[in-house]
Amino acid sequence: MRVAGFVLGGVIAGLGAQIFILPYIDSIGGFTLLFAAMTAVAAWMSTSSSRLLFVGVQFASAFYLIHLGEFTILTNLTVARDRVLGVLLGITMMWLVFERLFPRTATDETVRIFARNVRSMSDLLLFSPRRDDPAAILSVRRMREDIYRRFGEVNAQSDAIPFETGPSRPGDMAARDRVRRWQASLRSFYLLEAPLLQFRLLGNAASKSPSFTAFEDDF
Repeated sequence: MRVAGFVLGGVIAGLGAQIFILPYIDSIGGFTLLFAAMTAVAAWMSTSSSRLLFVGVQFASAFYLIHLGEFTILTNLTVARDRVLGVLLGITMMWLVFERLFPRTATDETVRIFARNVRSMSDLLLFSPRRDDPAAILSVRRMREDIYRRFGEVNAQSDAIPFETGPSRPGDMAARDRVRRWQASLRSFYLLEAPLLQFRLLGNAASKSPSFTAFEDDF
C-alpha cells in the first residue's frame, strides 16, 4: 500500500506535475488549485476502507515533500528526484525491518487482539462491583470501551491479512475466516451482556424474578 502511494503521489503526481503542469502556472492561484486537487485525491483514499488507508497517507506525504519544501516552485528536477528516492529508501527500510528482520504479521496481531478481547469480556462478566463505588463504575466503563475498541482493531488487522504473502498464507486466511466468524458471535454476546451488567450494577437484586436469575446464571 505504501509503495502504491509512493508511485502515485511521488512519481506520477509529484514529478508529473513538476514536468507537465507547473511550467504553465505563474500564480499562487494555479498552484492552489493543483494542491487542492491532489489533497482531495489523497483525502478520498485516506478516508476509505482500511485497505486503501496507507495509499492516501503515502500519496500525500510524497506529494507534499516534493512541492512544499520551499516557498517557491522548484525548477530543478534533481531536488525532486532526490526527495522521491529518499521516500523510496524510507519505505525500503521499513520493509526490511518490519517485514524481514522483526516481522509481526497481521494474522498474529488479529489472533492476539481477539484472544485478549475474549479474556476482557470474561473479566467484565465476572466483575461485580458495588453500586456505591465510583472507582469500580469507572473501571467497568473503561473495560467496555477497551472491548469495543478491540472489535475495530480485529477488523482492521483481518483486512490486512489478504495482502500478506508467504508459505503460511493458506493457514492465515483460514484463521482470518474463523476469527471474523467468531467475531460476529462475540459482538452479539457483548451486546447481550451490556444490559445484564447494567442491571447487576444499578438494579435491585431483591427484585429479580426466579426466571431472570436462572437466565442470568446460564448466560
